[in-house]
Amino acid sequence: MTTENIKNIAATSVEKAEQFFTKEQVIREIVQIAEGIGIRTRDLQLTPEKESHDSAGNLTYLSIKATPECARRKEEGSISYQYLLKGKHESGESESTIIMISYGSMDAPQEVYFSKIVAEVRGGEFVKL
Repeated sequence: MTTENIKNIAATSVEKAEQFFTKEQVIREIVQIAEGIGIRTRDLQLTPEKESHDSAGNLTYLSIKATPECARRKEEGSISYQYLLKGKHESGESESTIIMISYGSMDAPQEVYFSKIVAEVRGGEFVKL
């Protein structure tokens, strides 16, 4: 095996096509994650202005928030989930495809005081962290 062959094999194994998910798939993942912390499906709201697609129509960003009443029951000002596709997009940049949860303070619900990644795509599937 030549050095050139080894380089080609190495490059091929590293350059894996990005996994794209539909809006419905992302929503299902977020609902499962939210239910895991006691947020019911009916307490989640999709905000259409918080959705982005690339030029090929692939979903690159999606935001879903808990209702204000639900957030207050959890003693938070706001709770939202964000899906972000791996790469650099107008909505942000990420080294991997992720779902994050963000919390807003009681005094200023629009101001995020804490965010963390709750799921990441590994091997083509979401893995909860």
